[in-house]
Amino acid sequence: MQYLRSSQYEHRRRKIPARRCLVATLRLMVATVACGLVAGCGAASTFFLVGNVVNAAGTAAMEHQEKRQRARDDQEVMQEAMADMLQYRAAHGDLDAQYRLGLLYQSRRRSEARGWICRAAQAGHPGAQLQMGHWYSEDRSGSDMWPFIHVSLDDREAYVWYSLAERNGEPSAPAFRKQMELDRMSVKEIDEANRRLSAWEPGGC
Repeated sequence: MQYLRSSQYEHRRRKIPARRCLVATLRLMVATVACGLVAGCGAASTFFLVGNVVNAAGTAAMEHQEKRQRARDDQEVMQEAMADMLQYRAAHGDLDAQYRLGLLYQSRRRSEARGWICRAAQAGHPGAQLQMGHWYSEDRSGSDMWPFIHVSLDDREAYVWYSLAERNGEPSAPAFRKQMELDRMSVKEIDEANRRLSAWEPGGC
């Protein structure tokens, strides 16, 4: 839910400069007309001033859009450079790089994102293990927070991954595990999850 709220806020925030530009243009047009009338300018002169204002505002809006596009291009270049660095480190067994690469790829290279996070989790990365717990515990039938992940909802599997993350020092994992115990799992399901946990061994993704 926090992710969705952040996305909605970011979407509204990006609209603000355009709205401010429009409001500022309208105000300037009104002020120009008023100034022309007060100064005794004729209608033709007044509308000529308004035309100049509109042209200036249009130029400023185009420059603003071009600046935003350059910023997006620069950001994409930085992301690609970061991805190349993480790819190299991940391929050489760096668990943190595998986890971070998975997060970086989650919106555009979905199958790779899942594979890298799963590999890091299987090898013992606590953050990746926590992420695996989230994937198995969250009901994605409504708002899909993880559209690139195709796993079946399984509270027992989520419990196993939260427990593994807790063993490896993830500070938030105990709270998620306890929430599963209190709100969603029966005693029988908890017992089965603990049996899975006792028998757990690293496997493939």
